[in-house]
Amino acid sequence: MESEALAALIRATIAISTALLVIIAIRRPARRWLGPDSAYALWLLAPLSVIAVLLPARRIDAAVLAYTDYIETSGSLDAATPTQLLALSGTPSLEMSAVALEYWAPISIALWLAGVIASVGFLFWQQQRFCLALGELQPTSYNGIDVYQTHQNGFGPALVGAFPPRLVLPADFDQRYTAKEAALVIAHERAHLARRDVHVNSCAALIRCVFWFNPLVLIAGSRMREDQEIACDASVLEHQKNAQADYGRALLKTQLAAQHLPLGCAWPATGRHPLTERIVALGRKAPGGVQGRVGTLLVLCLSASAAAAAWGAQTPVVTQAKPNDSTMVRAVNDEAENTGGSFIDSLASAGFTGLTADQLISLKIHAVDPQMIQTIRGMGFDPTTDDLIAMAVAEVTPAFVESVRSQGWRAVTMEQLVAMRQMNVQPGEAKQFEHAGIDKPNIDQLIRLSALQVSVDYISSLRRSGVKEKDPEAFMAAAAQGVTPDFVAAARRHGFSDLTLDKLTRLKSADVF
Repeated sequence: MESEALAALIRATIAISTALLVIIAIRRPARRWLGPDSAYALWLLAPLSVIAVLLPARRIDAAVLAYTDYIETSGSLDAATPTQLLALSGTPSLEMSAVALEYWAPISIALWLAGVIASVGFLFWQQQRFCLALGELQPTSYNGIDVYQTHQNGFGPALVGAFPPRLVLPADFDQRYTAKEAALVIAHERAHLARRDVHVNSCAALIRCVFWFNPLVLIAGSRMREDQEIACDASVLEHQKNAQADYGRALLKTQLAAQHLPLGCAWPATGRHPLTERIVALGRKAPGGVQGRVGTLLVLCLSASAAAAAWGAQTPVVTQAKPNDSTMVRAVNDEAENTGGSFIDSLASAGFTGLTADQLISLKIHAVDPQMIQTIRGMGFDPTTDDLIAMAVAEVTPAFVESVRSQGWRAVTMEQLVAMRQMNVQPGEAKQFEHAGIDKPNIDQLIRLSALQVSVDYISSLRRSGVKEKDPEAFMAAAAQGVTPDFVAAARRHGFSDLTLDKLTRLKSADVF
């Protein structure tokens, strides 16, 4: 349990750190090109990436993974035994990592939980201290808007708390601001309310508590608040034309009284650098309404796509029934209703007796039954257990066998049929190669031509460049070395004549020009 929690915490930490590095790198260009709202929306990528890596990973059937791995490593299924396939279907060995996690997990999780509890406690202590410093709040109304007024001059204006947030004005609010500046300040706080920025900040504070050990999360918190304030500024000024000067003066006056507020929206953020950022942003023309909305939509789509990619990048969970599992035992034997006997008995009736547990499981997984065995024998083959599995996976059908034999290959083997299906070779391709001007390839050559990606177009292009040979093997050797029509032309420019594929292949291999 602890090791799983620690692994999840590590994944989440990597995900959020990567997302935050990307956001911090592109937030300013995004604000300049797409608008403040788009830059602010970028921060959604951080929680989405964490959620994505904590969601259950996609599942892959063990049998599918086994055959895929075997094809990639050996290029053929016909030599695979059931034991090899079941072994391949397991996940990579992580014994050392598992031991390390098992040892360190309880200690690490205990330390992490202690840090989370301490961080949450410190957060609420700061909030309580801030609220006590405000003193008694007097409910009142300002131009028809419900607000709270403190008797202190050094606080606010700010939205305090989250459930519900309260708009708090300082005692000297009317003296500090002109009527126009005061209206802009109130509009700013109401914009925060409408945009639910208070709840966003509460979620951000919770994330900081969870990742208290990650300095990047702490740094990103202040950057997000800057983007939030700048986006809110732009939202207010979008409806208050020619108010930049009054808005800037209000910023300067409020900066003198700015205080740290753990939960809420203080106006503005503390520090000299954020104020400079906001004043510069006031003088910059933001993208138009349509462009800004399109930019925000684009950012949201990119964030969702990045989160989906993070989920897809997780190591898949391989589902595999164990031979001694009761579910697998039932799967191997639960054929009574369909066949009148157990699965083992049905195979015995087809002549397959004395099978190992691995063989029985493999045959069951791939739905090999007496009817399929009879069909394969009806094609003129005498399959082994491994042949049955390979042909089932490759979907070698009677129609496919007949199409191969109609090309004159009456003695085709099961191994060749399986290889043809694996490489997606169609029997009619032999005539296409023959029409391209080379000797008609046999089955093995046809399979190797497909494996080396030697196409009819490739052969035709070489013949148009002056190559006279007709041997498919020569063309495969040339393709393996990367001989192309351009290379043939280059060889002629260097004075080579009477070029053969063998000579071209050796020239290309030697890399002489």
